[in-house]
Amino acid sequence: MGVITPKPSFFSSFFGGTALTDFLAKLKLVANDSSIGGVVLNVDSPGGCVDLVPETAAKIRAVGKMKPIIAVANTCAASAAYWLAA
Repeated sequence: MGVITPKPSFFSSFFGGTALTDFLAKLKLVANDSSIGGVVLNVDSPGGCVDLVPETAAKIRAVGKMKPIIAVANTCAASAAYWLAA
């Protein structure tokens, strides 16, 4: 949700957004939790900074080999958000 940044910042905490370091930590927990059978990425973002996006996309693909992952554009998935959702 919101603007994508590589790590938490004043900007993202004030205006809302997703820090990829936080997202990756949650994705790791999901990947290692056997009680979770699949993942839905609820995306509503205009995109943001490209830093850490290729690495995050690779991690999403890796988890996708272990569990099904779907992405839903709710309502915007642009730029870096589209890259991650795709």
